[in-house]
Parts: sequence; structure tokens; C-alpha cells
Amino acid sequence: MVKQNEVIKAAIDNGGDIALRELAGDSLFRALLTNAPIHDIELEALLTRVRRAMLYQAAETGGHNSEESISFIAAIAQQCFITEYVYAFDFEEIARARELKDAVAGAIIGGSDVPPFHLAVVAAYFPLHSIEGASRLIGRPWTSATRQLINQQIVEPNQERDLRLTIPALTVIDDRVSALVMDQYEQNPYPRWVKTEHGQSIHIDEHLSRLFPHSAFRRLHKNPVDILIAGCGTGQHSIETGARYTGAKVLAIDLSLTSLSYAKRKTIEANLNNIEYAQADIVRINEIDRDFDVIETSGVLHHLNDPSLGLRNLLSILRPDGLMRIGLYSAHARKDVSAAREYIKRREYAHDPDAIRQCRQDIIAEAGDPLLNALIGRRDFSTLSGCRDLIFHAQEHQFTIPMIAELVSGNRLTFLGFESVNNMAVEEYLRRFPDDPSMTNLDNWNRLEIEYPAMFGSMYQFWIQQRSA
Repeated sequence: MVKQNEVIKAAIDNGGDIALRELAGDSLFRALLTNAPIHDIELEALLTRVRRAMLYQAAETGGHNSEESISFIAAIAQQCFITEYVYAFDFEEIARARELKDAVAGAIIGGSDVPPFHLAVVAAYFPLHSIEGASRLIGRPWTSATRQLINQQIVEPNQERDLRLTIPALTVIDDRVSALVMDQYEQNPYPRWVKTEHGQSIHIDEHLSRLFPHSAFRRLHKNPVDILIAGCGTGQHSIETGARYTGAKVLAIDLSLTSLSYAKRKTIEANLNNIEYAQADIVRINEIDRDFDVIETSGVLHHLNDPSLGLRNLLSILRPDGLMRIGLYSAHARKDVSAAREYIKRREYAHDPDAIRQCRQDIIAEAGDPLLNALIGRRDFSTLSGCRDLIFHAQEHQFTIPMIAELVSGNRLTFLGFESVNNMAVEEYLRRFPDDPSMTNLDNWNRLEIEYPAMFGSMYQFWIQQRSA
């Protein structure tokens, strides 16, 4: 919808001069910039050009003083923060940005006025909390757009720093691979999100009855329900789960304190009081003196050194008849990711932000490679933490449905069904295998996925149940 704006469309198409006033006048565009990562290469290229133009205007003419223009560049700065400064820049551009940052820092320390346009331009290249004395900006009078920027880039990071000290550690983290993964998410907590949906709450029994109407499972018949989120990242998963299930009492764990601090801040913001956070390693989770009715671990086990051991550890703290939701990477659906990982290895990219930015631009330029082109369409490609998680991850295993079948049978579990499968795949399954209305035959699913490798997206999401003792 944003790209239907004739001014924005023309700015994308002609690649020439940018009509800032006309771009700034689109309130939908500004709202999008401040509320979610933008997953669109054309808009990214436009915003990269706008940011550069605003930097040069700030350095040469002092920039714009209208509230609308300042609101727009502040919105771009918020988008840059959300995407963790993934946009490309050249040496001269970043040198000028550093000069402007130093000038803003000098004004803050000296107690001088800071032009809002200059502050917003700097915030489009560096998080404001990285500027010496930045907290002094909090109490100054600002317009609404600049206050929002300061809140995002100074106030909220300060809150996360304080919350970090309140998060307990349930296990030590001494596994080599776990330490590598923790370091990655300390540098780039994932995912960087702004808002999430809170639907009508429902009991877990009713949720699964609706999700798998023909699949036999034993209802928990419990309220409250003890839930573990094993690998909660920045809290989107734990918050959605805590809000979704009636009577949910959630423990959310992760390796990264930076991620957990973000999660705890967002949980307080969502006014949820049924979620607690702790630092822990799944490799040692069997050592904690707790057990659970439900465990959700999505996008986590495949980052362990031994996913099978991780699953067994989680099962050891799952109560009889307990339920587990698991997300594992699909080897069939991640051929573009595998190609990118080989591309990175062949070209010997480092794993720092500059290398990730350069790699993204090189992949975008690979117009003739269909696998790399497919990668560009993935949502995670559009943020620094997402791109690192997607193709630069320190540890990744990929699975097939026969491997899932082996995990299920080897641990004496009951497979309840896949979720997040598109409707066309469900219709095709029922047409091909009408004798299995519960859709729990993994051999059937394997045959179908071989024909339609993208049917699960990039990850299998499925539920299993622990058999009674």
C-alpha cells in the first residue's frame, strides 16, 4: 500500500532526487517505519538514499526545521534501530556520520542545544545510547517524534540494562556450542520486534482440540498450567503464549541476558504478570528442580550441538501426558539458506556487522542465482540480527520428516500433528490420503514434502505428547 503512493513509487523508480516533503507527508509510511521492520528491498534502497541525503544536508546546510521533516527522519532513525543498522553505507558517508555524532556529543556534554534534525540523522546511523552523556537528553523539551526516538534509543535500553540485573541464572553455561550461540545473541538479540498480537485467551486443551480436531490426545484438565518456553529469545514467543492460554504460568528461559532483558521489558510493557524469566541452558535443563505440563521450544533445538540430547533433557522435566510444541528447520525448505552458508564460507566473510552488511549487498547483486534470490524474500534477511540468525548462525542442524519420525518413536512420544501448514497443503494431504483424517502419518507427510518442498515454510512446527508413566 505504501508503494502505491505516486511520490514513493516515483522515488523508487527514478533513483534520482528525493522529494523529502512529499515523502514525509505519507502518514502510513511513517507509521510503518516506527512499528515494524520493513521487508522490501526497494524501500530499503530508497531509505538508504534518503538517509544519506539527510546526512549531507545536516552537514552542509544544517538540515530541515519543519516538524514534518524532523518527524520523517526520526521515523527513519527508528526503522534503522529496529533493523539494527543493516542499511549499507560507504566510507565517506560513515565518516561524516561519525563527525556529526561527535558534534552532537560535544553539544550534549557542553549543555548546548542539539538541533532535532541533527539528533535524528545521527540516530539513523548509531543508537543514541551509544553517545556519551546521551541520558542528559531525556529531560529536555522535545516534540513528540523526537521524544519517541529518545524513548526508543535511550530510555528503553537503560531499562533493559537495569532489568538485566534482576534475571536469575538457573544453570551454568559451560557447553562450547552453547557459549558460541549465547555470544551471538548477546551481540544480536533475535528477533528485534516492536509489537505483537494478543488474541482471546483459551485453555490449552481447547486450543489443541481446534488445532487437531481429528487427532487423539489426552487433555490436561488443569488450571493453572505450568508452561516452559525453552529458548524464548526477545520475548515475542513467551508473551504470545502467556497471553494466549487461560491459566498459563510461564517460565521463559534463554542463553542470552541481552535477549531476556528485552523480553522482560516488553512483558512489563504488555502488563503481563504470569511470565518469569531466567537464564538457562537446555543442555543442563534437566538439573533444575521443576517440571511442566507444556514445553514449547521453537527454533531452538537445531542450534544445539546435539538436538536429540536437548530433546531428552526437556522430556525429563515434562510431566506424564505433558505436551510439547517443537520447531525444527526443514532441510528441503532451506536450500537457499544452505546455499548462502556455502557462499559465506567460500568468500570467508567475518561475522561482524560490517561483514554482514557487505554480504547482504553482495547477495542482492547476485541477480542470476535463483537460490540467493529466494533468500532475499525471507523476512529475516531485512534485519542485522535476522540475517545473522538466518545465514551466519554459529550452529545449525537441518531436519527431514523421517528424522522427526525417529525422534518421536525413539522417545516413545505421540505425534499430534503439524501446525502452520498452508491450507493448500492440508487440502492436498486429505485428497491424497483420505484414510488419515488426523493427518498424523509422517510417511505420508514425507512423500508430500518431497513433491512440495516449500510447504512447511522453513520450519516444521509440530506438537507431541508424553506418554503416561
